[in-house]
Amino acid sequence: MQREATLETIKKAFRKLAHDFHPDKNPENAFAAARFLEIQEAYKVLSDPRKRKDYDRELWLSGKLHEKNLELSPGNLLNELKILNAHILELDVYRMNKSLLQQYLLFLLSDERLAVLTNEPSADYITAFTSEMISIATILPPYLALPVLARMKYAFASIGPALSLISISEQKIKRTYLCTQYAPWVILTTVLLICIAMYYFSR
Repeated sequence: MQREATLETIKKAFRKLAHDFHPDKNPENAFAAARFLEIQEAYKVLSDPRKRKDYDRELWLSGKLHEKNLELSPGNLLNELKILNAHILELDVYRMNKSLLQQYLLFLLSDERLAVLTNEPSADYITAFTSEMISIATILPPYLALPVLARMKYAFASIGPALSLISISEQKIKRTYLCTQYAPWVILTTVLLICIAMYYFSR
């Protein structure tokens, strides 16, 4: 099924496949029964505009992870991040698969790609790459973002401007994480103190 397929095309394909694999036509056929359930699930996703968008996002990122024909050069790797940043601007970041996004960022920071990046003599290029990477990483929850920043910190330890950007972002993410972790306890403690104060003042 092509990504550009219309709803009518999807319905026709679903009807044909559902007819071919329907349990009534394939009694006691476990494969057909399982396939029929898969077809139903796929139709639920592809016939719902919102679910289909989510599916397309994941398909796009998954395709990037398995892309074989990208020539490894500093310019191409930076361009990949710019394309990803532009793509993310069109998405609902709250609904996207953040684990898959982290996988892709770490894929761009694999040993093979880091070898290409660190051969780039321009500190400005590394800083630009870092800035693009951080812009994407900050969308991730802390537990997914911090490993990406740690990987960059290790790779660009000798590039002062890039290292500074990474450290600042790392501190912000850690502060946000701590606030998120301790906020419920602070609120609970505050409420308890107010209740105790109200009790004593009302006596």
